[in-house]
Amino acid sequence: MRIGEIFDSNDAVSRWVIQFYSISNDLLFTNSKIEQHSKQEEHSALSLYFFKLASSHLKEAVDFFKDSMQYKEITDFISMFNCKDQEDFNELLMIFDTEEEQRTYTNLNSFRNNSFHYPKLDNKDLKQVLKKVKNYDLELFELIEGTERALFLT
Repeated sequence: MRIGEIFDSNDAVSRWVIQFYSISNDLLFTNSKIEQHSKQEEHSALSLYFFKLASSHLKEAVDFFKDSMQYKEITDFISMFNCKDQEDFNELLMIFDTEEEQRTYTNLNSFRNNSFHYPKLDNKDLKQVLKKVKNYDLELFELIEGTERALFLT
């Protein structure tokens, strides 16, 4: 069987299902990495990295699912879910609906943007961090065992 026999590129539901799978895969992967690395103290930098990544995936997932509700094909498709799955999906859509949750969403969006856009040279936070660590001993970095990441040491 070929992918095109199941998923038609011209079909919104096919594209939605592929995105749903991709989002689920990303969230499962990053959350499992948070769990894995949080158990090892020397991997705390990795836990933080995967937390940033998972938070960003969550924000993007909510945006994608909310945006997809403008397509009748998608709402019709979701209406075919069993009641429990429809409730779960609607709960996801409402995750940031209250005023307090909207502030959380705004913070999450800011967190995402700051996590995955490197600061500009005149960024005040970058300047403050460098001032704080100016007297730290500098060691370049070492590979974190069992990973592809390096850790800057102080």
